[in-house]
Amino acid sequence: MKEKDEKIVTLERRIEELEQHTRKEDVIVTGLKIIKPYSQVVKGDSAPSTDRDGHDSVETQVLEALNDRGVYLKSEEIEICHTLGKPSESGFQRVIIKLVSRKTKVRMMINAKKLKGTGIYINEQLTKSNTDIARTARDLRKRNKIEATWTRDCKIFIKTNEGKVSIVKDSEDLSIFL
Repeated sequence: MKEKDEKIVTLERRIEELEQHTRKEDVIVTGLKIIKPYSQVVKGDSAPSTDRDGHDSVETQVLEALNDRGVYLKSEEIEICHTLGKPSESGFQRVIIKLVSRKTKVRMMINAKKLKGTGIYINEQLTKSNTDIARTARDLRKRNKIEATWTRDCKIFIKTNEGKVSIVKDSEDLSIFL
């Protein structure tokens, strides 16, 4: 029985890794007020960038907002771009962007530092369990239990108060700080 449980845990971890791997080119942009087009326009060579009411597509609005703030991105570097969920009460909408390459994502994440103080944030798209782990790590950081936390290439890193940097693979890795 113990052998089966270990096998299940191993397989669940492998599924999690594969699911995260499929999101490696994805980022989530928060802090933008998106005027959702009447009908979502499918971008193509001849597709208009506005809808029949004159609203820019989500992709166009995101590109303008980021490019105006020094995070340069071209339409050709985006595979797909759409909103997630409903807007917040203040009108801000989360937007997911699937980029055409990881090189573009890395460049975008480096340039995201230019958004400091604007209220716009660019984060990697993590799986549900990795999001929970990252949230716990941020909470530990706020409570001064660890010095820092960040993600890179969809991996969660922490820096302990002793200065040791390590990768967090599951919530058990953080349990010693709780």
